[in-house]
Amino acid sequence: MDFRGIAPDDAGFLENIASNILRPIYGSQKKAMREWWTGSGFKNTFILEIKRGGIDERVGFLSLKDNPKKSYLKISTLVIVDTEYRGCGYGVYLLKKAEEFATKKGYRKTIVTVSEEKKDTIKFFVRSGFVVIREILGKYRPGVKEVILKKIL
Repeated sequence: MDFRGIAPDDAGFLENIASNILRPIYGSQKKAMREWWTGSGFKNTFILEIKRGGIDERVGFLSLKDNPKKSYLKISTLVIVDTEYRGCGYGVYLLKKAEEFATKKGYRKTIVTVSEEKKDTIKFFVRSGFVVIREILGKYRPGVKEVILKKIL
């Protein structure tokens, strides 16, 4: 496994995540894509790759919002790209990396917002020690309810 920062040749991979995974729920992902590349907000964007048949295959994506003015690290995006990779421990690995990053930066908690439509993702975070702290309607897209979860590190 290789956990690394994004590189120019990841453009197609990131567009695929934006188009096929995030856009159907949240609409346009132009701002997120711009932030992933420029670092203006999402200063820490990572790719998880595995070797498969001698070829590097991107299986996961992690974007962390690091704001020293906040008391928490926000996990902005944690995605396992294809259902064939779910249940293999890659999400747990990415979450562990996010928590290591948070601890290293001095944060004592992490938060994540998840669309209520992504019930399996909410269950994943709850199994990983997160608790639901509130729900908010229309934060990212009108009519879409977000579940906000928190974990004390």
